[in-house]
Amino acid sequence: MTLDATVVAIFLAVAGAALGAGVWWITAQAAAGRSTPGSTGIHTRGTTASDEGWVRGHEVALPWTVAGRYAAGVIALVTLAAVGSGNAAPWGILLGLATIGAVLITWFGAVAAINRALPD
Repeated sequence: MTLDATVVAIFLAVAGAALGAGVWWITAQAAAGRSTPGSTGIHTRGTTASDEGWVRGHEVALPWTVAGRYAAGVIALVTLAAVGSGNAAPWGILLGLATIGAVLITWFGAVAAINRALPD
């Protein structure tokens, strides 16, 4: 185990978990009507068409972003356990990348759900 692999694995795990939490928080704020179209959120034709579409689209996306937040958090914990057991390279790095992948996969699921709920 090298220090460099450990640092990279920890960075990826923390960044992925933070990304998951951030995407969830932004989606929750938009679903609650605390942001408006054009601000930070998931921008699709349906969500930017109106204030109602913005809120409804984010309500539909919210379960997906919750899943992404939890998946990234769990994978981040597994990553840290791998690093702690001396498996930073390659498992810690791969798991760290998986935290970011989990957020991206669930984000794409959220966009697909919005597009189904708010067709053009």
